[in-house]
Amino acid sequence: MMNRKTGLKIWAVAFWLAVWEILSMVLDREIFLVGPVRVVMRLAELLPSGGFWASVGFSLLRITCGYLLAVILGVALAAAALKHERIRELLAPLLTVMRSVPVASFIILALICLPSKSLSVLISFLIAMPVIYGNAYAGLESADPKLLEMTKVFGARPGNVRRAVYIPALYPYLASACRTAIGMAWKAGTAAEVIGIPRGSIGEKLQQAKIYLETPDLFAWTLVIILLSAATEKVFRLILDQGFGRLARIPEPAGTAARGGRVERAVFAIKAENLSKTYGGSKVIDSFTHVFPAGSVTAIMAPSGAGKTTLLRLIAGLEEPDPAEDGEPGASGRKAGGEPGAGRQLQGSVSGTDKCRISMVFQEDRLCEELDAVSNVMLARNDMGRAEAEALLAELGLGGDPDKKLSEYSGGMKRRVAIARALAADYGLLLLDEPFKGLDGELKALCAEKILESAAGKTVILVTHDSAEAELMNCGEVISLC
Repeated sequence: MMNRKTGLKIWAVAFWLAVWEILSMVLDREIFLVGPVRVVMRLAELLPSGGFWASVGFSLLRITCGYLLAVILGVALAAAALKHERIRELLAPLLTVMRSVPVASFIILALICLPSKSLSVLISFLIAMPVIYGNAYAGLESADPKLLEMTKVFGARPGNVRRAVYIPALYPYLASACRTAIGMAWKAGTAAEVIGIPRGSIGEKLQQAKIYLETPDLFAWTLVIILLSAATEKVFRLILDQGFGRLARIPEPAGTAARGGRVERAVFAIKAENLSKTYGGSKVIDSFTHVFPAGSVTAIMAPSGAGKTTLLRLIAGLEEPDPAEDGEPGASGRKAGGEPGAGRQLQGSVSGTDKCRISMVFQEDRLCEELDAVSNVMLARNDMGRAEAEALLAELGLGGDPDKKLSEYSGGMKRRVAIARALAADYGLLLLDEPFKGLDGELKALCAEKILESAAGKTVILVTHDSAEAELMNCGEVISLC
């Protein structure tokens, strides 16, 4: 039997307990070393007393409050620092001091202006906060930029972006930080009590045991601290797990019943003019010009690596064309998500996309693995209810357990969820980047039928290297990048 998180094996723990007991018997001086059996016996003697539980409650309340404050403030400051670089720069010196200054120095300085009974709250906070902040910042910073780009394309509301992208990225880092910080908080908090000696605390009991050479009491109270640290870690981890489980799901939006489905968006022709894009000195797209007719399906065909995805990203506003050369007329481009460029002159332009909403099936699935399939689809439209999302998934052959995590789906199933998400959006322009990748012939036909049904009268641009897929989508025009 083994604890997977710490790697502790029961036999190894039993071995060292036996060594401890044997050493205490050989030394035979309780004032210097007390065996584990005697420690447990002394703890059993302490348990019935009211003073024991009052001391436990005193220290537990204060150290836990300091730790909770560190978790709340650490995560909040990490989120603010990620969003605003100035906040991160402002916090850096303070956090360096908090990590570097010895605990004893903090305790002595705090005793000057704080009552001893509040000391453990402050010290446990000061020790735990840098750990929580550092891990929380690293977790939030690790959020997948491709998923963030996806949520920007679909215009997901900030709360849903946090649930779908940031919280799953934060969770493993925060869980690790909480395991480390809770032990540090207990060590520092009890050290503060030993020095400050607040009446009725565990620290006072440890100090008394030292003064009166009551070694069994010293070991028994130390065991209490270890058990409290382990118990609070388990409780906080359970709370964290339960909270993550509740947050990792897009909630039902208010007023869903009155919504009545998607809004019909205006449809416009999309004009790409003189688009060029260079990566690493190699020109991927060279002076591409084309008008994609409103309300029709156009296929862009070329072998892999010919720039199909890059062209689609230029049309979507996820990439900017090359800068215009000196003396060459250019056009102000659009940033990812359709925001206007800052007056920057670019070589080429895309018009029409500023007038209509865009939906997209990306080359990669870009799904949020910790959410269920229904929540992934709901990201595409802020007012979409679970029932509507479930019905859309069922039309693509994905009925069944609506609460099943996406990480349990096969590759083909995930691809269909990505298609369902794109069809769920309110759009006038639908961009499809190899939408049938990983699907067999029967599923391709099913998905193509649903896409054409949903996108009837909308402008659709399909990127593919397979002429059969272009035929399946009834493309009115096929253009080649070769």
